[in-house]
Amino acid sequence: MDARLVDLRETATGNKAFLDGHVSSMECVSTDAKRKWHEFSMKAEDNAKDVADYSSAKHCRMESLLQQWYVKSSASGG
Repeated sequence: MDARLVDLRETATGNKAFLDGHVSSMECVSTDAKRKWHEFSMKAEDNAKDVADYSSAKHCRMESLLQQWYVKSSASGG
């Protein structure tokens, strides 16, 4: 009976060590995934801001050109 208990204890200890290693590995994977997601979201945010800034500048430029055309057109009587 004692041998069976010792064997059971050794098996349980081995299983616990395996699970502890697996949990530690999963924590590393989870931490890495969070870091990569944060980097990705920051880049996406920066890209969206860049596109918005570009679109805004383009819109202002087109509005300015339209205003110049209108002023010239009005001055020439056209």
